[in-house]
Amino acid sequence: MSSDPDETGQSRTAQLVEIPRPSGRSLTCTAVERLSVTEYAQKVTVECDVEIRRKTVGFLQKAYGFSLLMTFTIIFFQGFNVGGFKLSDSFLQWLGVATVGQVAGLFAMAIRKPRK
Repeated sequence: MSSDPDETGQSRTAQLVEIPRPSGRSLTCTAVERLSVTEYAQKVTVECDVEIRRKTVGFLQKAYGFSLLMTFTIIFFQGFNVGGFKLSDSFLQWLGVATVGQVAGLFAMAIRKPRK
């Protein structure tokens, strides 16, 4: 328990609370007595939502990087005829559009503002 003055100079009491989560790690937050149960639940929900979005965007960044690397590798093999590698031009165009479009669509879904 700690006590610190707020903007009005009154003292408020904060208590450290651990909330178990299904992932096994507990979420530690500071609960202030002035928060109602509903407000505290909303705060924890938002914090968890931000963490999930952060992890999702991190995964998508890695997937996008890998996808681009593989696309450029295929284009490189095609351009220099490495080992007799030959694909049609229309397939290469489709591959590039599909790679960028799919991951960009996933990014848009991950970072869009949720509906209220």
